[in-house]
Amino acid sequence: MRLAISKSFLTIILVLLVVVVLHYSGIISPVENLVFRILSPVGSGFYSFSQKVQLLWRENITSADYEKLLSEKNWLIAENARLQTLERENGELRKALNFKKEKSYDTLMANVVGRDPNFSNYFILNKGEKDGIQNNLPVVSPEGILVGKILKVSDKISVMLIPTDSGFETAAAVLGGEGSGTSGLLHGEKGLGIKMEFIPQEKEVSRDDIVVTSGLELNMPKGLVIGKVAEVKRESRDIFGEATISPLAVYESLDTVTILLPRE
Repeated sequence: MRLAISKSFLTIILVLLVVVVLHYSGIISPVENLVFRILSPVGSGFYSFSQKVQLLWRENITSADYEKLLSEKNWLIAENARLQTLERENGELRKALNFKKEKSYDTLMANVVGRDPNFSNYFILNKGEKDGIQNNLPVVSPEGILVGKILKVSDKISVMLIPTDSGFETAAAVLGGEGSGTSGLLHGEKGLGIKMEFIPQEKEVSRDDIVVTSGLELNMPKGLVIGKVAEVKRESRDIFGEATISPLAVYESLDTVTILLPRE
């Protein structure tokens, strides 16, 4: 058995030596070129793959790291799709509410220049009393979604309070669905979310119903989108129910806003 293995080994060595001699002598160059052309696509693919594998190993990336990267990539894809859907939805809402066509107010654009260091729900704007701004004026995002009210004003700057702050209140209504026209009082929940209270028990309010301003508050136009119903809470012994509202605007990403000024 050992003799047979030795003969096979010697044969392989002899063949390799012959191939090496023929290669360097140039005798088999035409054959080599033909084989290279045939195998080139496959070889380049394997080469590219091997380079990627080597890169992974050089960077000390384990299979667990790779799975994490893949998971993060899929999350980014899903998040991008969600944002695109939200953008289309906001466009449809603006058309439904006729936001730009039927406005009885003037508008003033302002930049968000900072946040109050003591109150994270207070946004500082670069427009003030000299620009015609006064307390309690509504502030909307570039898409027309209500993102706050003016809380304090000085000559050149003003402070905006966002809807999740417990100091924020406005009259609201449910738009669409069986609960269409249902009114209530909306207020912030200590920076954690938004609540809508005083919803009549007989009114049907469902998850994902759109909540807008009702227009019952001074200087607050009717139909400004605030958010969606996330949860409805009803107790049989209570006269009114309440709902948790999920904002449609991402307050932390605001760079520019529009202040709605009442017309004289």
